[in-house]
Amino acid sequence: VQEIDKFVEARLQEQALVIAKNIKTAMEITQQKVESDLKVAHDIVYTLGQPELDSAAMIEISAVNQATKEKMPVSIPAMKIGGQQVSGDYSIVDRIQKLVGGTATVFQMIPGGALRISTNVLNSDGTRAVNTYIPTDSPVYKAVAMGETYYGRAFVVNGWYQTAYEPIKDAAGKVIGMLYVGVKDASEPMLNSLAK
Repeated sequence: VQEIDKFVEARLQEQALVIAKNIKTAMEITQQKVESDLKVAHDIVYTLGQPELDSAAMIEISAVNQATKEKMPVSIPAMKIGGQQVSGDYSIVDRIQKLVGGTATVFQMIPGGALRISTNVLNSDGTRAVNTYIPTDSPVYKAVAMGETYYGRAFVVNGWYQTAYEPIKDAAGKVIGMLYVGVKDASEPMLNSLAK
């Protein structure tokens, strides 16, 4: 009986290592795709023109914290790319999605975080998650606010994704927003199938 227990335990450890390696490989491949997707997204945005904030065109928004669901009113200058207002226009993010798959978002920095002003990330009810924001305590926000690109796993609205978030800068080099691309976390389906 003791020998059978040792044999079973050894097989289980081998299987656990194989599963862990498969999950790690899937996540690495997915992250490489996301990094490539960000290059395409960057080219799409900056081919249209230099992002800028137009303080002559203010927008009133009820911003929703994606983590706490708390709402706060914000008044922000319209972000424009190539003279076109981004808020409420989904042509950029939908073009990115059409070319690379996954999801895409243009964020604008606000007091308290980074606000989704154009996105094809969906809420649980199937509507676009516009006017939701990533709070300032998020590792994503902290990296981008410092001018760095964030790569890795992140919570996006209502699920985990493999992601890339790049600062969007105006002509003076100030971070005014961020560009996101991501795909559903590759480890989730594997872990869910193991739980069955």
